[in-house]
Amino acid sequence: MRKTKSAFDNAYAYISVSILAGIIFILLDSIGLAASLRNGISYVFEPVSYDGTKIGTNVKEYLQNFVEMSEFMENYSKLKTDVYEKDINNAYYLLLKEENESLKKQLNLSDISKKYVECKVLGGNDSEYIKINAGSDDGVKQDNVVSIGNVYIGQVIKSDKAGSLVKLPLSKGSNFEVIVTERGVENAAISSSPAVLSKAVAIGTGNGIKVENISADANVKEGDVVVINDEKVGSYLILGYLVGLSDNPASTSKTGYVNPLINYDDLITVFVEI
Repeated sequence: MRKTKSAFDNAYAYISVSILAGIIFILLDSIGLAASLRNGISYVFEPVSYDGTKIGTNVKEYLQNFVEMSEFMENYSKLKTDVYEKDINNAYYLLLKEENESLKKQLNLSDISKKYVECKVLGGNDSEYIKINAGSDDGVKQDNVVSIGNVYIGQVIKSDKAGSLVKLPLSKGSNFEVIVTERGVENAAISSSPAVLSKAVAIGTGNGIKVENISADANVKEGDVVVINDEKVGSYLILGYLVGLSDNPASTSKTGYVNPLINYDDLITVFVEI
């Protein structure tokens, strides 16, 4: 108990002395007598003050970086959202534009006496087929011809209620009787009786369309138009332009390839003849 009381008395004495000394220093400083002492203390503690200020500034700048980073991330997120919205609006506009152009081709170039179902391309199993969103509920069935205007796209090989699978002309096993012509085709429009330079056969190779059995004596050239004239298609439909024509005088026939008018990978809207 005596030790505790003694420690308490000592602490009380230190506090009292410190308060008294502080009051004295304040009074002396108020009348200018403690200026030299204050300057000395300031000089002694100036390095500590400088280091403390520097550390405080660094901490402030570090925390400010977090604030600025947060604002940057917020602005970046907003900008990204704006870009997504513009991309969506642009994609929608391009889709409407493509559909409008496809409808114009269909109305201007197709056989208006026939009935067609407009449908969208959903994707392909591979480069030889595409899927469309029209099926038996829409009147689509196997062997229906798919086209845009009078450009041949393919034929339906399988159909269910909601969709169908279309075989493209470059698919392996595809073959058509075709004619090669240079006249009767203007802006993808075919006359009722195009001038026939040569009959031939178009065969799908999996990654292209090969044209065989072109008459060796025929006056065909690169850029002539390859047109399907086959019973299973039922009407004149364009495949594309003749390219890669062989030049072998000893051969009894010529061969070449078709450069399609349509990029099958870019198809969005097609029409099924029903």
